[in-house]
Amino acid sequence: LDMLGCNTPDCSGEKCTCSYASEHFTVYAIATRSWSDAFGSVIRGDVGLINAAFLIMILYLILNLGGLCHKINSRALLAFACVGCIVAAGVAGYGLAMWLQFDYTPVHSVLPFVILGIGVDDAFVVINALDRIDPTLPIPERIGKAVSHAGVSIMVTSLTDFVAFAISVSSALPALSAFCMTAAFSVFFLFIFQLSMFAAFVTLDLRRVAANRIDCCFCLPRGCFCCPTVPREQAERAVEEGNKDPNQMCCSPPTHKGGIIGKVLEHTVAPILVKKPVAVTVIVAFIILCASCASQAVLLDVEVPDRKFLPDDSYVLGALEKNDVHFASLGQKVDLMTVPGDYFAAQKALSVDLRAALDTDPYVSPTNGDSYRNWAEGFRAACGAGLVPGVSLDADGYVTVEAQYYAGLKGWLAGPGARYSGDIVWLDEAAPVRGIKVSKIACELKSVNKVQGDKVMPDADTAIEAMDSLRALCDAQTSLPGGRCTPYTAEFLNWETFRIIKGEMYSSVALCLVAVFIITLLLIAHPLTSSLVFVCVVMTIVDILGCMYMWGLAIDSVSVIQLVIAVGLSVDYSAHIGHNFMTQIGSRESRTIHTMGDVGSAVMCGGVSTFLGVMLLALSKSYVFRVLFQCFFLTVVLGLGHGMLLLPALLSLVGPKSYKTAAKA
Repeated sequence: LDMLGCNTPDCSGEKCTCSYASEHFTVYAIATRSWSDAFGSVIRGDVGLINAAFLIMILYLILNLGGLCHKINSRALLAFACVGCIVAAGVAGYGLAMWLQFDYTPVHSVLPFVILGIGVDDAFVVINALDRIDPTLPIPERIGKAVSHAGVSIMVTSLTDFVAFAISVSSALPALSAFCMTAAFSVFFLFIFQLSMFAAFVTLDLRRVAANRIDCCFCLPRGCFCCPTVPREQAERAVEEGNKDPNQMCCSPPTHKGGIIGKVLEHTVAPILVKKPVAVTVIVAFIILCASCASQAVLLDVEVPDRKFLPDDSYVLGALEKNDVHFASLGQKVDLMTVPGDYFAAQKALSVDLRAALDTDPYVSPTNGDSYRNWAEGFRAACGAGLVPGVSLDADGYVTVEAQYYAGLKGWLAGPGARYSGDIVWLDEAAPVRGIKVSKIACELKSVNKVQGDKVMPDADTAIEAMDSLRALCDAQTSLPGGRCTPYTAEFLNWETFRIIKGEMYSSVALCLVAVFIITLLLIAHPLTSSLVFVCVVMTIVDILGCMYMWGLAIDSVSVIQLVIAVGLSVDYSAHIGHNFMTQIGSRESRTIHTMGDVGSAVMCGGVSTFLGVMLLALSKSYVFRVLFQCFFLTVVLGLGHGMLLLPALLSLVGPKSYKTAAKA
């Protein structure tokens, strides 16, 4: 490959080729190691993007958790402590899953984004609750009130995420099962650490603020030389006199507890949204969107993702696409594996009968071509031609003495029949009379490829039918040694995935949604609110499926995992709104407006941080990370749309009474 210049491909044409210089031909090459080389180059090339994505999420967390505009009240160190809690939860989740012998797969590389997104969202909810508590109360009481208020909301989302992932562990897809187990453990530890470890860091930060210590250098009573602070009394006196707070830096303090986002949501967006004509229009628009996406979702097809894992500038991709142009009509080689048994008695079954049976299968290529290779037929022909000495034959050309059969076969394989020597494994090489352990006979299935647009891909339905037909034929060969043979080709792994992956996707998502409804019903504790949250989550998933098809995605092992993640994330955007609405007092409209200004800013910040974190992955050459970007983009946009527009519109029209109102009644 180095000699042909494949490691420095030439991508000046339509396809990337090996850069071997020749005026007469172009080299398209592929080897067994080519796949691992291509995957390794993708991973190495994306390290910078991944680090930049995490950095963006952390910076956004720092800027929005408390800002950097005040020397004392900023929360930069608390933001880093939050990231530390999230990392600790991820390490614990990965470690427990590995200890339980769950495999690590390439798809696990997307899990840190999921954990960070959920953890950041929880942190915003906790701080949002803290900022709305009377700052004159003792610190332990403030922490207790904040955790009690935010803890219920976080428990709703964390428990639904945990159960949604845990249910999918039962999937028949090993990669999905392993990923969901690791994700479930990580979400569990994240909930524990956010309400314990992060709450402890928040307590320390409140004590720092009470001691008037600067955020970046809390160990210095008067700040650092580059950023000195003034005593609290002096700062308060300056504010009372109408002057600027000396500890305030470049920007003005926020006028709303939820910052600019909370102010816009409560005073601009929500008052318009709760107007009945607007609310009805929003609901109708989302119903139309859902119906349109549902019509597209049913068109999703199953595809093999192997080729998609290759980067666009890989010489391997060029070779595969060139192969599609010239050799896509070729069939798939299949080995028919036989087991220990009486091969001497099965001479006719191994040759004449097996060939006749294969010729009746409409999916098998004719056996009179080069694609069919049968050592039993070759040995029989050699015996008839006198090329195997010391054997007695009957009128049909079969060996009549068992010892002669095995001895003659062994000698023939070492001589004229050497091309078949790799097709037979003996029970004892030194004593062939003991018989054969296993053998293989090669045939070919007709091509199951189809052309879709400019791509050549296997037709999933035809591939499954061909595989099942050949297996049924092999099971019917009771005269063979062991009473049957087993067809095998590596492509059957993909074809088996075709069989189950669509059903696995729908069953996993359906089970996750059922778990979401049950848990939200138990924790939100009102059937109507829980039902509205559930409807928003279901519509989000339907919209995501439809948009996946319109974006050119298909059903494969990567997109199925991303869809399960989407269920977990979309719950967060709606459940927080539904739970907070139940804690507000007043009319439906006023409760909706206060909810948008209260927890709405935290939900919006959590969604935006997730979006910003995966935004750079759109530039990735890795299929896994590109699908991660596409699915996260759809999840954030559609999840926030349903949680921040559709659900408030529904609650403003048909929302139930508040917990507090019901308690008084």
